[in-house]
Amino acid sequence: MSKAPFGILIEAKLKPGTTIAARDAVTKIVKAIKGQASASKYWGYSTGTGQAEHFIVFCPFQKFADLDRPTTGEIAAKSKMNEDIDKLLTSLESNLESVHRSIVEYVPDLSNPPTKDAAAPGPNVYHVKAKLKPGHTLKAGQIAAKIAEAHRKAPNGVKYWGYTTAQGTGDTYHAFIPFDKYAELDGWPTTGEVLAKTSGASADALLTEIDGMIESSERSILSYVPGLSDPA
Repeated sequence: MSKAPFGILIEAKLKPGTTIAARDAVTKIVKAIKGQASASKYWGYSTGTGQAEHFIVFCPFQKFADLDRPTTGEIAAKSKMNEDIDKLLTSLESNLESVHRSIVEYVPDLSNPPTKDAAAPGPNVYHVKAKLKPGHTLKAGQIAAKIAEAHRKAPNGVKYWGYTTAQGTGDTYHAFIPFDKYAELDGWPTTGEVLAKTSGASADALLTEIDGMIESSERSILSYVPGLSDPA
């Protein structure tokens, strides 16, 4: 997000009833690494609406060489905090029902990037995740680019960052739409309305075509959690 060329995206689903314990472990780990020069910077979000007990971490980076650094556990273990880091990491892992890690790449042509500066994207983010059916990458990308161009041209076009998977589950795309208050969603035009102003009669056909290329999609609203973050 925030136009970073790349990002590590961690999507974690907690086991039922473990939210408090998991948050406590993450908060202590964050305190142990925050401010250390070799630590990765990242934003942590919890699900406001969507999948329950779901957390997302986004770690932006500029180039793959940036990943040649110590792990979070190694950095935390060297901190001066009186915490058993191995115990904290084991506790956190035991609370996870599932975790998915991927590297995503920012795609300007699939974006209508926000211009607002902030310590972290948000404080709320509408997240759309779409996995394509095999064999539709090129055509779906062309249609998604037309949709982004329509939003860029429209006076009330929705602002968002578009990412594709560089390493991880193939043919998966993400759109991150930051907003301040839920009331803003009432003023967002639909993609169909935006396309109709620029593509006319082809709007319905384009949306029908791209919908047929999507194997699965998820939508959720994420809330930024400062205590679970070491902002970039």
